[in-house]
Amino acid sequence: MNLDETDKKILATIQTGIPLVSNPFFVIGGMLGISEEDVIRRLKKLKWDGALRRVGATLNKSELGKEGTLVAMKVPEEKIDSVAEIINSYDEVTHNYVRSSVDGKVDFNLWFTITGTKERILQVIEEIKEKVDEDYPLLNLPANKTFKIGVKFDIR
Repeated sequence: MNLDETDKKILATIQTGIPLVSNPFFVIGGMLGISEEDVIRRLKKLKWDGALRRVGATLNKSELGKEGTLVAMKVPEEKIDSVAEIINSYDEVTHNYVRSSVDGKVDFNLWFTITGTKERILQVIEEIKEKVDEDYPLLNLPANKTFKIGVKFDIR
């Protein structure tokens, strides 16, 4: 995928924050010398092309009375896509990714994070286990402490 200079400028701008106004894409467009419609159109295309996964707020879950947990499952390679589809159907799942097996063994290879109340997290895990309809080993690793790191990509 080829990003033009305007796409790169949009991505560099939004990764550090989106203006908290009623028309943020108008403001971003003004900063970059393009229209609000062009910003929105380009963001949609970047998402469609896979360069952008999501545009949205990151909220402080503990301030909202919620928690987070990391879950790991051992899933046979041929079942990963179908299990991931079930996992991804939950709004509480914020990340889902595959880790490579070591030495060809099926290790804990499907990892995902869930955010919610403690009760809701446990409910989601139980529902996923029921829907998967297999007894794959699963680890629930609740967050004990939150570490915030800032990541800013050098988009050139």
